Amino acid sequence: MPDGDPRYIFDSVHGLISFEGDIGELLFALINTTEVQRLRRIHQLGMSPCVFPGANHSRFAHSIGMLHVTSRFIERFKRVAPPVTEDEERVLLVAALLHDVGHGPYSHVFEKAAKENHEKRTTQVVLSSETEVNHVLVGVDPALPVKVASLFGAAPPRDWALPLHLRQTISSQLDADRFDYLLRDSHYTGVDYGTFDSHWLLEHLYVDEYRGVYVSQKARDALETYVFARYHMYHAVYYHKATRAGEVMLRLLLETYTKALEAAETDEAKEAVVPGAPFEVLNAFSSEMSLDQYLQLDDYVMNVFFRRCASCDNPVLNELGAGLLNRRLWKCRDLTHLQPNRLAGLISAVRLWLRDEGEPDTLFQDDTPGDTPYKPYDPPGRPDEGEAMEKLIWLQKPDGELGELSGQLGTIDELTERYLLVRYYFPERLRDKLCDFMDDWLSKN
Repeated sequence: MPDGDPRYIFDSVHGLISFEGDIGELLFALINTTEVQRLRRIHQLGMSPCVFPGANHSRFAHSIGMLHVTSRFIERFKRVAPPVTEDEERVLLVAALLHDVGHGPYSHVFEKAAKENHEKRTTQVVLSSETEVNHVLVGVDPALPVKVASLFGAAPPRDWALPLHLRQTISSQLDADRFDYLLRDSHYTGVDYGTFDSHWLLEHLYVDEYRGVYVSQKARDALETYVFARYHMYHAVYYHKATRAGEVMLRLLLETYTKALEAAETDEAKEAVVPGAPFEVLNAFSSEMSLDQYLQLDDYVMNVFFRRCASCDNPVLNELGAGLLNRRLWKCRDLTHLQPNRLAGLISAVRLWLRDEGEPDTLFQDDTPGDTPYKPYDPPGRPDEGEAMEKLIWLQKPDGELGELSGQLGTIDELTERYLLVRYYFPERLRDKLCDFMDDWLSKN
């Protein structure tokens, strides 16, 4: 390759992405580390391919996409904000590329089941002297790992901090992460709900000294479309009942396996819980996971584990493993409409009924969404201080003043109200009898 020629990656969402100069060489070196390459083996959407066959894109592809969108944010800031230094640009682009490097297999559902936090693991990957990522960063600047890790929750170096608007590019309600995953997930699932005019929004971003990024009045409609896109993607894709069924099953499988390992008193007994289970899974769930053990896990390893569970003697692990492997997904009952006390009574009655039927009461699992498309900030005190202010979306009013988004778009509050869901999942083989029991109980109580 002739000196000075950029490197390129062809992306199905953003087109041609170029890597130029010293920063481009650094990013390409990071892309080729084992920790970043591992992301090719982790699906971006977890169980969604069970519902949307084309949704097989990876965390790796999303990381490349977020890197590109972050570069577009930076180019905009260079035109409308105080100058972005080369050091700030490097830190920001590296953080964008590495922001998901700490994700476990099947992403967020694994996090909950294994009591993990991907941002803490990302920080470990960046700071650990045992990782290739750390070696690459230190080779450029010994302070670079700490600077990058500060965007994932670690303490920043003394006398150094990124400006607010640059931090918001990595993590806020209007950031490069959301820009990419909405467009990418919409593209690969084949739905149009996640599309919005990212180019128009970016061209109307400005920077306020105290609030950080804000959107001009000209892009009000584009901003509203963006928020609605996230709402509709959550309803249509991320919280699709079949997708969530797979995630509920995986959560229960990992919880059941962990408890069985804890009850086993010898190494032989642990191995016998799921004979032939990949050593990466057995070692990881037998004790507190080291970083190396954690990074050995990916979707491919877990798929082998599902296969081993499908032939083991534990009836719950057997049923769940076969279900995840062969898409025998659990069914759900939407109980959102029930008052809390009535819902609690029904749940207790169902668990008793399951035990009377000789079934584990764990076969009735709840699933309540914990995310919203936009969380307005409504503190009891002053609404102009605190970390939460960094997460707000600011929109310029017709008079030129800045206002928090939900105060200008009444539809935002309506979205939050419509977002509440309470679902319970159970095996398909129990559906008829269980639903008859619930209908009978509800008619009498």
